[in-house]
Amino acid sequence: MLLLLQKYDSKFAYKKGTELYVTDTLSLSCIDEKSDPDVDEQVDILSLTLISPARMAELQKHTLPNPVMQKVTNFISNGWPAKFKSVPPEVQLYFPVRDELIVDHGVILKGLRVVVPQTLP
Repeated sequence: MLLLLQKYDSKFAYKKGTELYVTDTLSLSCIDEKSDPDVDEQVDILSLTLISPARMAELQKHTLPNPVMQKVTNFISNGWPAKFKSVPPEVQLYFPVRDELIVDHGVILKGLRVVVPQTLP
């Protein structure tokens, strides 16, 4: 980067904030200091179900009894181990994408895509 800038003769001058006439968005945003620190933030989760009820029932039927899917669901709900070596071998496939996995209506989703159990024909 410095090599690219060497061909220019640049001069920099410091100006106080009071001398600047164009304000940025962060300078104008105020922090509400009256907010109650004891109140938990509310998080709204959007459940996007674009799957037909019959297909959803079939996915649930194959996801719930599947031991691998049960372990993945448990890790999603209760937290993943910190290290890859601590994850059971049958679930290690899901470890790299663990932050993208959610459980919705008993079905595991990766983003907006369904994780289909291997037992599903």
